Amino acid sequence: MARRITQAEANYRKGSPVENCGICAFTKATIVALQVMGDISPMGCLMIYRAERNPFGKTLTPNEIVSIRAMAAEVISHAPFTWRQ
Repeated sequence: MARRITQAEANYRKGSPVENCGICAFTKATIVALQVMGDISPMGCLMIYRAERNPFGKTLTPNEIVSIRAMAAEVISHAPFTWRQ
């Protein structure tokens, strides 16, 4: 098995509504989650992210995704976030 990396090495951080471990294909398959030390929250996000395929098709337009990312970045910049170990 490959060496497990720390959360810092994986750039584990607070996710956004459109990018988070809860909707990531890699986390669902535990491919990446098993290689990162510590607990992985569905609300977090790693440097490796790929949205899981939605069987119902795309639900957001590209403009909606851009707007949601901008709103999430604004909230993150105003609210300090710390991980509990």
